[in-house]
Amino acid sequence: ISKAIELDPDNNDYILEKASLHLRVGQAEQALEIMEKLVAIMPDDPDVQRLTGISYLRCNDKENACEHLSQARILGDELVESIIEQSCR
Repeated sequence: ISKAIELDPDNNDYILEKASLHLRVGQAEQALEIMEKLVAIMPDDPDVQRLTGISYLRCNDKENACEHLSQARILGDELVESIIEQSCR
């Protein structure tokens, strides 16, 4: 994925996938670092909001996690509802 980003550094889908990979291998802090940058430039993307929220959850920051997960729901993300039910109530 790093090579793909190197070849097309403006492709935010590659950057989002890199953050997702970090989460999958237990590197939440690295994922959150990437997601904080992406959410700043793509605040209206529900996938970005959801993954940012999940990154915050994995870093034990429930307040910020729930804020981003709620924003993902507002933006129409249907996948986020169960995460909110489990983590934000």
